[in-house]
Amino acid sequence: MNDLERWAQPAGLMASREDRAHSRAVASVIHNARETAIKIDAAAANTGRAMDRLAALDSQRQALANGNPTLDAVLVRIEVGFAIVSEQHLRSQSAGYGL
Repeated sequence: MNDLERWAQPAGLMASREDRAHSRAVASVIHNARETAIKIDAAAANTGRAMDRLAALDSQRQALANGNPTLDAVLVRIEVGFAIVSEQHLRSQSAGYGL
C-alpha cells in the first residue's frame, strides 16, 4: 500500500461524508496516475519500435545501394520520408494520450 492509498483510508471505524469524498478523490488521483503510467509505457514502446524499424531500414538501404551513390541518394529520401511519417504518427499518438 502506497502513501496515496493510505491517505484514502478513513481515520475511524465509521467514515464520515468528508472521509468518503476524500477517499473518492484519492482513488481518482491513483487511477489517473496509473493511466498516465500506461500511456507513457505505450508511447515508449511505440517509439522503440519506430527506432528499431528505422535502424533496420537503414541497414537495408545500405545493402541495397551497395556503394552506388545515386541509388543511395534515392533510398535515403525514402528512408527519411518514413522517419518523418513515423515521427508525425508518434507525436499525434502522444497528443492523443494527453502527454
